[in-house]
Amino acid sequence: MNILLIDDDQPTLKSLQTFLAGTPYTSKAFLNPRDALDAFNQEHFDVVITDFSMPELNGIDVLRIIHEIKPDTFVMLLTGYANVTNAIAAVNHGAYQFLRKP
Repeated sequence: MNILLIDDDQPTLKSLQTFLAGTPYTSKAFLNPRDALDAFNQEHFDVVITDFSMPELNGIDVLRIIHEIKPDTFVMLLTGYANVTNAIAAVNHGAYQFLRKP
């Protein structure tokens, strides 16, 4: 399984990569969502884990674009700003999971 990681916070990306290093999964990490979407267009990813709040494109934007390209991709949104409004937006746009960052 190949996982695409997107977060504008370097320590969060590093933590996700460290966690996944002990699994049979492969991953690629990007600080910039546009660079991540370029990679998504060129490679196969089974799962996308993206931050909800980013300056250029937010997680909902990324989710919509991913599902336009490949609708069956599992997309999980991570956020440090968990609230009911964001959770509902994520679910309404087809997020597989909406998780709060520790």
